[in-house]
Amino acid sequence: MPFRIFVPWPRFLAWMILVFSAAGFGAQASADEPLHRRIDALMDAARTGPAPAASDDATFLRRLHLDLWGCIPGAEDVAAFLEDQSPGKREQAVDRLLDDPRFVRRMTIVLD
Repeated sequence: MPFRIFVPWPRFLAWMILVFSAAGFGAQASADEPLHRRIDALMDAARTGPAPAASDDATFLRRLHLDLWGCIPGAEDVAAFLEDQSPGKREQAVDRLLDDPRFVRRMTIVLD
C-alpha cells in the first residue's frame, strides 16, 4: 500500500454533512438565498467565540489561490486584484478560480 499524506478533508466533509443535516439544511433552505449565504449563516450559528477580523485584499487573494489552486498568485494577478475597486471583486475572484481547470486538478489531488 503506498504511503499517503494525511489530509483531514474526509473528516471535514463528514462534519459539514452532520452540521447541515442536524440544522435541517435541506428541508428549510430557501431556493432564493444563495448557497454561500446559507453556509455562512450555519457557520455563524456554530461559532463559539468572536468573529475573526476580515483579511486585507492581498492576504485574501493569497489564501484563495493556495486553497483552490495550491499555489500562490502571480504578481500580475495580485496587482490587477489590488487595483480593482469594484465591490464584488472577491466573489468574482472566487468564481474565476473555481471555473479554471487548475481547481479540478487541485481537488482531485486533495480528495484522492
